[in-house]
Amino acid sequence: MSATPARSGEAAPRVSPGPVRRKVFVVVSIDTECDKGPGWKTQFPLRFRSVTEGVPKVFSPFFRKHGLVPTYLVSPEILQDPECVAVLRGIEGAELGTHLHGEFIEPEADRDAPVTSTPQTAYAPAVEREKLKNLTELFASRFGRRPASFRAGRFALGPRSLAFLDELGYRVDSSVTPFRTNEYPGGLSSNYWGAPLAPYHPSAEDPRRAGSLRLLEVPVTILAPAMAGWPSFLLRRLNDRAVSRAPLRRLLKGPIEKMWVRPLRGTPDQLVAWADTVISTWERSSTPVLNVMFHSVEVIPAASPYTQTEGEVRELLGGLDTLFEHLAARYAVVPMGLSGLSEGLRA
Repeated sequence: MSATPARSGEAAPRVSPGPVRRKVFVVVSIDTECDKGPGWKTQFPLRFRSVTEGVPKVFSPFFRKHGLVPTYLVSPEILQDPECVAVLRGIEGAELGTHLHGEFIEPEADRDAPVTSTPQTAYAPAVEREKLKNLTELFASRFGRRPASFRAGRFALGPRSLAFLDELGYRVDSSVTPFRTNEYPGGLSSNYWGAPLAPYHPSAEDPRRAGSLRLLEVPVTILAPAMAGWPSFLLRRLNDRAVSRAPLRRLLKGPIEKMWVRPLRGTPDQLVAWADTVISTWERSSTPVLNVMFHSVEVIPAASPYTQTEGEVRELLGGLDTLFEHLAARYAVVPMGLSGLSEGLRA
C-alpha cells in the first residue's frame, strides 16, 4: 500500500523505522593444502584436487552466492604447483595469503613426510624465520605482490613467530584459537587460553596478550560461554587439561562447552546458535567479527579426515548455507578478507 501524500501545510505522516540490524564482519579463512586423507596423511604423488577442482567448481560459486570474500591461506606445496597457481591467479573476489607447513619449504624441508606434523613452534628461531621468508618470497614470485595474511599450520605459533611475521610485512595473522590448547608430538603445545576473541594487536612475546606489533591478530571464532567473563590473567593460567579436571568441572557444574563456529563441529542449527551467542557477547560499542575457518580439502571426498563421501561434503556445505543465510537475514553482514578486516576495523 502506498502512503498518502500530505496536503500542503500538513505535516508528513511519520513512518516508523524498521529495526536496525547490528553490523557484523564475516571472514571465511580457508587453509589451502595438498590433498590429505585419514589421519591427515599426505597423498603421494601429491594431489591438488581441492584447488584445481574445489576452488573453481565449489568455492567460487558458493561464495558468490553468499556475497562473501574468502581468504585462501596457501601452503608452500600449492605455490610450487603451476596448475594450482594458475587457478588461484584466475579467481576473483577472494584474498590470498600464506599458510606454513614447514615440510614443504627449505631449510630442513622433508617433502616425503607422510604427515605434515611438525609444528612451527618446533623449529629453531633461525630456521623458522628462514622458512617464513622463503614462503613469503615464493608467494610474491607467483603473484607479483607480497602476502598480507597468514596462519600457522596446526595453529602452532612459536615464541618469535608474530615478530617474524611483523618484520616480513604481514598485516594480519589468524593462528590464535581462543579457549583451546593445541598439542603436538614431543610434548609441544600452543596454548591460547586467555587470548581475546576480538581482533587485537598482539605482543611479540605472547600471542595471547595485546601488545605493540603493527600486525593485527584475528583469532579463529571459538567461545567457551561459561568462562567468557573470566579475567584474562586467570584464563592464561589454564589449558585444556586443567579445565577437564574434576574441581573445575564441579565449579562450572559440568563439562565446558566450546562453540567453534566451523562446519561439521556442530549441526547447522548449532552453528547458527553459536554465532548468535558470540555476537551477543560482543561489546555494543564495537563490531563483532566472525572468523569461520576450515580446510580446502574438506570439499573433496576422502581428501581429509572429515568428509569421506559426496554426502558428507553436501552436509558441510549445507551447514555453511544455513549459517550464512541466517547471518544475512538477521544482521548487516559486511564480508571481509583477513587483511581487508584491518582496514574495516579502522574505518
